[in-house]
Amino acid sequence: MNLIIFFDKLDHMKYFISDLDTDAFKAFVLAADLENFTEAAQVASMTQSGVSQHVARLEEQLNTSLFSRVGRRVVLTESGKNLKKYILNYWENIEKLKQDFNDQQNRVVGSVHFGMPGSLLLENIYHQVMKKKRRRWPDLSLHVLLGPPAEITQKLLDLELHFALITHDIQASLHPSLETQLMHHEEYILFAKNQQWTKNLNVDRIEEIPMITYPGFEENFSAWYRKWTRCKQVPRRESLNVQGEVNALHAVIDMVNAGLGATVFPKHTVHKELQRGKLIEAKKTGFVAPTKPVHLVKIKNHELPKRAQVVYDFIASYK
Repeated sequence: MNLIIFFDKLDHMKYFISDLDTDAFKAFVLAADLENFTEAAQVASMTQSGVSQHVARLEEQLNTSLFSRVGRRVVLTESGKNLKKYILNYWENIEKLKQDFNDQQNRVVGSVHFGMPGSLLLENIYHQVMKKKRRRWPDLSLHVLLGPPAEITQKLLDLELHFALITHDIQASLHPSLETQLMHHEEYILFAKNQQWTKNLNVDRIEEIPMITYPGFEENFSAWYRKWTRCKQVPRRESLNVQGEVNALHAVIDMVNAGLGATVFPKHTVHKELQRGKLIEAKKTGFVAPTKPVHLVKIKNHELPKRAQVVYDFIASYK
């Protein structure tokens, strides 16, 4: 490898250095630091004669002495000190150059559009994506569409989204153009602040307790109701004691926390409150809560732009 540099000796004369043996730099710096060729050879996994040859070649190329002997030690001459300074600077510049190239290759700029249901806003993966954006993707603009699975799926098929997280099974026969990856399952439970609203829940009792509803509540409630009662017939919304209806995820949980009613929602959204005993989950022997799969979905054989592929790969690899 060729290296062209200039450096001053003590007499201020300029020496032009060309075709330096950069392979010898490591041996030279180790010998300078350890002040011993034998120890330098051991650290560099070389022979002592190999270190000596590297130093001798540098001295020949530079036409100057780099070391002087003081007893059993070797110490740098003024020329040696200058050379070491430039070598360290050279290595630092090489590392900076590598880092610059790496940053350019990994830099993601532009907009990424993806969709998902509102319940996933409280998933850890969403918070990890936001954290990654702040730390590693500062020039990336994330556009998140919240909505029901059917709407998100259609937006994806219309190429309005790069990818999506869908909370239902994607039937290959209905959507052959979609590629899916199962991430995990959401567990749906009924919970409340008031313990009395989670006890002795039979068909009649369920219709009596105050309920907080939201867009998509009917689907989630139906899945939970059929599992809990083992009845295929689900009461219509009009038959329930609805005490509140909101269209924001946090507002649903806030209303339940305020003791205004019960609701059916993904368990992970109130995991901490359940652990602390602030909210109570309806439980009974033999009951297994219904679940919905969470799939990462994109158009099959469709090449995503780099900025979207980076985010997609991060989510796909998340455990």
